[in-house]
Amino acid sequence: MIALALALVAGAAALLLLRAALLRREDRRSREAYELPLVPRAVAVPLAGAGVAFAVVLGSVVLASVSAHWWGTSGTAPSADAADAADRAGRPARPAVATHPPAADGAFRPVEDGDAAGGRFLAATVGGRRVRVWLPAQYPAGSGHALPAVLVPSGASALAAPSGTARYPDAGTARYQGLVDGFAQRASAGGGDPFVVVTVDAGGRCPDAAALRAVRVAVADAFRVRGDDRAWSVLGAAGDAACAENAALRGGFGAAAIVSGVYPPGGAGPRLDPAHAAVPAHAAVPVLLVNAFRDTAGRAAARTAATALTARGAAVRPVDAVRDFDASAERRRLFGVANGFLTEHLR
Repeated sequence: MIALALALVAGAAALLLLRAALLRREDRRSREAYELPLVPRAVAVPLAGAGVAFAVVLGSVVLASVSAHWWGTSGTAPSADAADAADRAGRPARPAVATHPPAADGAFRPVEDGDAAGGRFLAATVGGRRVRVWLPAQYPAGSGHALPAVLVPSGASALAAPSGTARYPDAGTARYQGLVDGFAQRASAGGGDPFVVVTVDAGGRCPDAAALRAVRVAVADAFRVRGDDRAWSVLGAAGDAACAENAALRGGFGAAAIVSGVYPPGGAGPRLDPAHAAVPAHAAVPVLLVNAFRDTAGRAAARTAATALTARGAAVRPVDAVRDFDASAERRRLFGVANGFLTEHLR
């Protein structure tokens, strides 16, 4: 079909060029009769073009005949589907490529759970607990490159706003918007690394060490996440602060971040599990306590928490001067500070 079309176009071009050559020949004779200067190229160029066009026509005819002989009497090549079918007929079928490794019953099978901050959420159940994984925008581009992860235990009040500001609805991924927005903005600005965020909703109770370890193993098997302890951090916000602090003191995390921690009334500070022995000095886990400047109650609670954590051997860094124009921007900035701190200590 292509050869036939090419032949038709070339034939039409040859006729036009031949006509132009004849007209210029008549023009040359007129110039000779009136002794006007001659323009040799006026005839040579059209004749040369006509010759080229004739050669193209001849080549197209030859190509068409050879093509018909090669592919069959129809003169057309087999379609890509037909060629692929013929190829498959002579070899065994190729197995389908799975997005994640095959999982046994009860294992981690993540499903899409919405988009946020340029990335996407996936959700699954591990040990009866709802687990959500947020993959940042940089995750697909970093093929073969494992990312650090931040674990958020207990999603009951996770990422609620600081005292005196609006709180997230307790539904779906909306409550995590401030976290992923803050992490995404910090990473995009070059002030921190992209993190895979893993949230564990344990029905308002802190998951124990075995439960958190099971979640980490499942996530590391399904996604490009670094498996070593130095690449995992833990984060707690609002009422989940003590839960994250206890997880950090148990060990197995490179750093911890507490955002606008809220503790039981009475100024008692975090309820740290007395079963946790003091962290050895050489393995003191870095803990960030970050609060908004206008959150007076949160800043006071953080000071009490810092005293308790330091007594357990943690290396505490308080930051209480974060401020912005509105509550949403301030919340993003708080989590951005957490991202920068975790980036610093997980390298």
